[in-house]
Amino acid sequence: MDCEKRSRWLTLFEVTSVSVLLLVHLWCIQRWLHSRIAVISIPVLIGMIMVAAFARRRESLRSAGVEPRQLTSGWRSMIAFTAIGFVALVISGLIWGHLSVSKADLKWASEYVPCLIGQQLALQVFLNNRLYMLGTGLSESKRLWLAVFASAFIFALLHFPNPWLVLSVVPAAIFWTWHFRIHENLAAAIAGHLILGVSAMLTLGNGPLIRLSVGWPAWVKMMGY
Repeated sequence: MDCEKRSRWLTLFEVTSVSVLLLVHLWCIQRWLHSRIAVISIPVLIGMIMVAAFARRRESLRSAGVEPRQLTSGWRSMIAFTAIGFVALVISGLIWGHLSVSKADLKWASEYVPCLIGQQLALQVFLNNRLYMLGTGLSESKRLWLAVFASAFIFALLHFPNPWLVLSVVPAAIFWTWHFRIHENLAAAIAGHLILGVSAMLTLGNGPLIRLSVGWPAWVKMMGY
């Protein structure tokens, strides 16, 4: 097996293993194991795989979306998309009658920030970049859309079984991954995700989005256990 094929197989293994481990963490660990060690073991393992993947590919500041020159790129389109999403969430919250701000929601928002940064690192720097690499040999357009749609699909899958959250995540993930491929600006993706995530919690979190729960916790709430 030549170096290029071996590298592609390793990349596929990295993407698959991280995706499967995330699903195991969201479903199996939170369903059957409740010790602190069990809960943090999977995220630590995922982090180790991602760090090893970054080291193997020698991730650059540009590909990681943190090169200083790139941090000013793409803000207009990100602001426009985020503004549209924000307005849609506020209107939806008013229609559903769940528009509210409580201390519990504000506490959730403060705890959400580290998780959100980790989500965008995983979505863009890890998944998006590696799925783009797997498209080597295809035209530039096909590589871009393979990375965009495959990344968005995996990201949406990780929000299952919360139906309204999955539906709302799909267009956002498609835009964020497309935006990152074009502008390579991680800060813009994090800012857009932060505003829409907190807005979703404050407008629909106590309604159809069931506090943005995913995996086994979402299933428990949906089934009324």
